[in-house]
Amino acid sequence: MNWLLITIAVSIAGITFALNAASPGHEQLLDHDVLFVFAHPDDESMFFGPTVDFVSRRRHGGVHLLCLSNGNADGLGAIRAKEIVEAASRYKIPASNVHVVEDPKLQDGMRNTWSTTAVASAVGSAIESAKSAGRSISLVITFDGYGISGHANHRACHRGVIDYAREHRGLRVYTLDSVNILRKYWTLLDATFTYLTYRWGSERRVVVCADHRAQARIRDAMVEAHKSQMVWYRQIWISLSRYMSTNSLRREL
Repeated sequence: MNWLLITIAVSIAGITFALNAASPGHEQLLDHDVLFVFAHPDDESMFFGPTVDFVSRRRHGGVHLLCLSNGNADGLGAIRAKEIVEAASRYKIPASNVHVVEDPKLQDGMRNTWSTTAVASAVGSAIESAKSAGRSISLVITFDGYGISGHANHRACHRGVIDYAREHRGLRVYTLDSVNILRKYWTLLDATFTYLTYRWGSERRVVVCADHRAQARIRDAMVEAHKSQMVWYRQIWISLSRYMSTNSLRREL
């Protein structure tokens, strides 16, 4: 029985690995420009990589990245701000679509409580900047309420985006599902849950799967662009984390 379960899990993982696709309802991600809102340079690849790659390959020039800090907790903010622009280029996202915020109210750190108003203001500024360039953003993708790792800055992204969207009707918000630690690091186990979710997707829930080529691009952005962050535990994340191959998104607004 155990071997049967392992075989099924491996088979489903193989299917997931082979697909560069999204579940039913993925059209919601492609009909207008998309703004990804996250906390630190490298979040776009470390967590949202499959979706960033999927959308950017299908909607050229229609992906915008809003990074709410330059990740200066270790004094590397100036370097990391340049690295995210380089990472964006790996997804064919122009530098003009990358916004890195430097605000005293939005400083990198687990103990730093971010102003929800400041986050919402940054979201509005990014949307207006795109509008002035002739682009229309109607969809925002960000962390869910837990923020994958529970990081205070990730959770603040969620609060600020939701606050902004509630004041601006018509703006849709999808959030990236947080999963338990087994699913986070055991891709074979997660593949089973992901496959079932994929089969019953809807416009309120979308699963994006990265094939081996997409995963290579995401890995390249992490390793080659975000070089200052290549510490040992990032290597473990790249090798084991489900977020390098799979994103499950849920529509909140």
